[in-house]
Amino acid sequence: MVNMKDKNYFFALDIPLIITKQFKNKNDRLIQEYITDRDKLCILYQSRPDCIRTPTSGHHLIKRRYLLSRWHPYNVFGLCVNCHKWAHDNEAESEKIIIENAVNRCIMSDDTQFYKLKERAKK
Repeated sequence: MVNMKDKNYFFALDIPLIITKQFKNKNDRLIQEYITDRDKLCILYQSRPDCIRTPTSGHHLIKRRYLLSRWHPYNVFGLCVNCHKWAHDNEAESEKIIIENAVNRCIMSDDTQFYKLKERAKK
């Protein structure tokens, strides 16, 4: 019998898939590595005066609890320590700037890609 406190359930096509904490942790590490490699400079570089340029972690625009978008590259962006704190304190403003900068850097072709992902993730 599965202990509901130890597992999170995600239903795809009505087939339950058990997603363990180990699975989440492994994929969280992988997306962080991918994002800090992809974004050589903080995504908010040139938008924030206190930016220190080097991304140290990936910032999720759509909260991590939404598994559909948790590890999607259009949802996670490399930020430096200063910008990451600012992004959490200013979610609406930072989302707009991050998406605009991601389009300018050709990480995504246009902002509709992110907003479609956001809509699907929260259903």
